[in-house]
Amino acid sequence: MKRPTLFSCCLLATSLFGLPSFVSAYTKAVVLFPTLGRGDLTKDIYLYSCDDDSCTTKTQLNEYGHITKVVRWPKSAKGPGGHVPETWVFLPLTDNQAQYFQFWQKNGSNTGENCILGITAAGQLDKSATTCVGTTVSTPAKKETNGVPSISMSAAMFSKSATGSAPHINKSNTLPSRSITFTNGTSYSRICLQTDSSFKHKKCNNGGHKIHKELSWVINNSGLENGYNSGVAQVAAFKSKHWKNTGLGKKGPTYATNMEWTVWPQHDKNTMGPTTIDISLVNGFNVGAILSPDQDTVCSISDKESGAPYFVMYKAGDVMAAFPEESANALTLTELCPAGNEAPIRGKKSKKKSKKGCYSSCSFAEYHKDMVDEMCCKGSHNTPNSCTEPPMQPYVKNVDQNSQRVYSWAFNDWRGTFTCEPTASFTFTITDAF
Repeated sequence: MKRPTLFSCCLLATSLFGLPSFVSAYTKAVVLFPTLGRGDLTKDIYLYSCDDDSCTTKTQLNEYGHITKVVRWPKSAKGPGGHVPETWVFLPLTDNQAQYFQFWQKNGSNTGENCILGITAAGQLDKSATTCVGTTVSTPAKKETNGVPSISMSAAMFSKSATGSAPHINKSNTLPSRSITFTNGTSYSRICLQTDSSFKHKKCNNGGHKIHKELSWVINNSGLENGYNSGVAQVAAFKSKHWKNTGLGKKGPTYATNMEWTVWPQHDKNTMGPTTIDISLVNGFNVGAILSPDQDTVCSISDKESGAPYFVMYKAGDVMAAFPEESANALTLTELCPAGNEAPIRGKKSKKKSKKGCYSSCSFAEYHKDMVDEMCCKGSHNTPNSCTEPPMQPYVKNVDQNSQRVYSWAFNDWRGTFTCEPTASFTFTITDAF
């Protein structure tokens, strides 16, 4: 089965220049740097916040004061391989104030090139103060929404005449602590969370993580600092009076709700690559899930397949993705599972069906060994244009109509993938199963 790979989702947001017309009260802006080859900047760049448009007095930023290539993370080191993502830098802004930044690049023993970037209180380019060559800003235009300005830097951003002595340089960045938290928001006394896809944790022994009701299990910074490629968490069992296994049929494929993430390595001498995160129902579902950021976080999203990605700010605790969607008329998981897709199915001829989960269109096809390529986007159907069956299925329609930004089939990148600040922390809240 084709499970969406998170690195491919990273690539979705490597050219983010188109923004719809909306604006918010800005606390951050995103700077996109041109890359040569596989994501390398030609030289290291240092970034300073200035007191005014002259940049006579300036302070090097902590998290993004040293800008360089995103550290390579090859498959041989359990990384996603392929091209490294574009270098993103996030500028801290003060709402309703014009702000100025200086970029400085060393070109000699004690000299370098520099340029100034000015951003107005409205999130526009201050053309009278900006000396960075070829800089453009795409700014949202409606204040009631949460759009974030996107700044594109030219490969020739430094004027050759703009030279000067070296300011104070710190060649390292201050790295924040990152984490991914999983909270038991179900009515069950315990759930068994697994991160190895084995489904062998009977009574949540041998590697599963027991999470008591209203408590959490956390992948902390030490578990993320070397990167985490295509991580997936699934609920393998839950307990009321007794443990009940879920997520894997005795004779069929998995039907578990997937909580997925890819986090690039931290390195204080390299700019970190973006984090991608999602809730995927491509394999089916057995529990509900909600994704939220732990602090204000900027992410890239899109509104349609092959649509232009754009940046938005999610405030701490905002719901980024949810299944089922939270509303007064929300359907239960049982109601959302089409007749015949209930899992596990005891046998093709058996009429007895246990409502412990729901097979997706793809996993249902794999169980029956019928139309697998068409439903799982395999073989000649491995493109958005040729894989047209899943969106027509009741399963996909039910999920799409009763969820907020989750995957329901393989080519739902635009709907399910969040490509976010590398410094972000997130929480998955797990809600009731069937």
